[in-house]
Amino acid sequence: MEAIRKTLREWRAYKNLDKQDIAAAIGVHPSTYAKWEAKPSDMKIREAVRVAQALECEVSAIIFFESNPKFSLGEQRAVNQ
Repeated sequence: MEAIRKTLREWRAYKNLDKQDIAAAIGVHPSTYAKWEAKPSDMKIREAVRVAQALECEVSAIIFFESNPKFSLGEQRAVNQ
């Protein structure tokens, strides 16, 4: 069975938390967390792990990219070759 995947905002709502709650749990300023929620693809892996821990979910259950991301690994390799 495939795991349920949600955006950061969806996970936060599902856990009934606000941005300040998550920011406090991971030790960042609320505006920093708000930026990550608005553009999660900018997060570093270690930050994503900390957020997932605060949300009590797996990192793989968080949607970090839109369904049609502008960046594709396949396209990047083709450009660099």
